Amino acid sequence: MVERHLLKLAGTGPHPKPGRDAVTVEDVQVAVSYIGESHIAAMMYAIYGLDESGVPTIATALVRQFRPVRRWRTGTRAKLARQAIEEFLNPDVCPNCGGTGKVLARTVGEGVLEVTCDPCDGRGIKRQSLRRRARRFGISHQAWREQYDQVYQEFLFQLDQWRLEGMRYVKRQL
Repeated sequence: MVERHLLKLAGTGPHPKPGRDAVTVEDVQVAVSYIGESHIAAMMYAIYGLDESGVPTIATALVRQFRPVRRWRTGTRAKLARQAIEEFLNPDVCPNCGGTGKVLARTVGEGVLEVTCDPCDGRGIKRQSLRRRARRFGISHQAWREQYDQVYQEFLFQLDQWRLEGMRYVKRQL
């Protein structure tokens, strides 16, 4: 329900129905603006409002939260955070199911049956391999796995937690 209202920010959600109880785009914008942490509000606008101007705010908060994890050269953590944010905000759609998470399987005499897409495990997003991530970061696959993969996974997990927290804020306000 909250996600449907948040999609109104991007203009892809359902249009408001006439009446007193209709939630408008302005209502959703006000609800997002009441989010206390600026990085979570920036995350909600980046995901649902198609306004990615707050990405540096998100990256700064992510780097600050994971600063004591490891000692790396200056800029490495920020570059890793920007890459994680880019992957989180612009996931690759699974070419097998087209992002739906289900594929149609025909059986004889049964009609059409939908089954979960195997390549993406029903998520609709193409899995990112360690080799692909290492190539985007400009290092070898082995070095990625040994030095960066664990922290990168924690970055992605934290971004998802911030998204869920933002949805809870909006749900309370609406």
